[in-house]
Amino acid sequence: MRKKRSGYCGSCSSRAVVRFFHVRCGSLCFSSFQCAEMFFVLMNRLEFNTFTINSATAKFILPENSGVMTGHRYNLCINGRPSSKRIFVTVCFIMCPICTILLLNVHTPDFKQYTSSTNLSPAYYLTNTVNSPLSTKDDFPVTHPSNDETTLINLTNFQFTINHDPCKNSQPLIVGLIHSAPKNYAKRMTIRETWGNKVHGITVLFFVGMTSDLQSKLEEEDKTYGDIVQGNFVDSYRNLTYKHVMLLKWAKYHCPNVKYVLKLDDDVVVNTPAMLGFMARNMSLWGTNRVMHCSPASCRTPQRKAGLKWMVTQDEYPEKMYPAYCLGWVIIYTIDTAILLYEEAQRTPYFWIDDVHVTGIVANKVNLTYTLLNSQILRHKRLADFIKSPKATVDFLIAGPELSEADSRALWKAIVSTLT
Repeated sequence: MRKKRSGYCGSCSSRAVVRFFHVRCGSLCFSSFQCAEMFFVLMNRLEFNTFTINSATAKFILPENSGVMTGHRYNLCINGRPSSKRIFVTVCFIMCPICTILLLNVHTPDFKQYTSSTNLSPAYYLTNTVNSPLSTKDDFPVTHPSNDETTLINLTNFQFTINHDPCKNSQPLIVGLIHSAPKNYAKRMTIRETWGNKVHGITVLFFVGMTSDLQSKLEEEDKTYGDIVQGNFVDSYRNLTYKHVMLLKWAKYHCPNVKYVLKLDDDVVVNTPAMLGFMARNMSLWGTNRVMHCSPASCRTPQRKAGLKWMVTQDEYPEKMYPAYCLGWVIIYTIDTAILLYEEAQRTPYFWIDDVHVTGIVANKVNLTYTLLNSQILRHKRLADFIKSPKATVDFLIAGPELSEADSRALWKAIVSTLT
């Protein structure tokens, strides 16, 4: 029998106990903890703003203006002690059926209306689906400390060596900011020639670090396409957090008027018509402020074995488990969230795994929670089936990750075929 490990919360160490309470809603499969978390997220979105939940530590937090024991935290998971587990399981027993009812009654976006209700080209959706005014600088006041522009976490001489300002004198609905490696020219070209082409309505930029052997090619590539942003740090896995925070810095300084920031890796495909329609019409379901929409990861432990790609030492991260965080290959931020995370990351000690650091450690410090994107992700068998039969009813916003260039092009061709 597998030995129970101390330090785990009830959702991990007591899986057998709470297995009965697992709930499956459509394509979402919630564990007892995720179900309870979704309940509190939905309650907040429905403006029953009596509490929030810190997803990484299973702590319930009363708002400052609640008038009831303000600032106190109620722990449901404390080093796996039986008393706290009983409380946790009881809460989940109550919340899961309520969560199910709410999810079944919340309006599900009809993606067909974005792709079949008009004969206009996808590029036209951006200017014809917005039902409310876009944000302006006055909506999200941006402050710039005197040395902030030249500081990136613990780098004091930061600068953009290649940069662009596509948001200048405009108020875009969404920008796609993509982590890319200098060597990934073929992936960038695939995006430029498919969903990332400007005619489809989303401005796309590729974020890279410095490279010695490919620098001249990168500069030539940027002269041709004008869509590369580069920071003056070495492009490597150990510098991924610099790249992520640089992306947030760029949003704050160079695109503060945008409404949504779509943070991506360069091996995914965006269903651009559906994404633009979803942003313009349906993101209000999740709120227009403090939104971090993603595919989450929870109960992950640091890899300690030497030689592994993501090996982390005790000195780098001494805790036994990572906080709940967003998988970094696709994250939707509202601009206020991007700026909030950037400003907190600037004063948080560096940890090199960027999705854990930015959307886990830093997000917890500002009491920011995520909402689930899983039901809008196309992958595995559904992805293969859609490529073979694009006329089938498949609603999705994002496909991936780790798509080959050939699969990305085939998928985009299938998406385009549904528009005719």
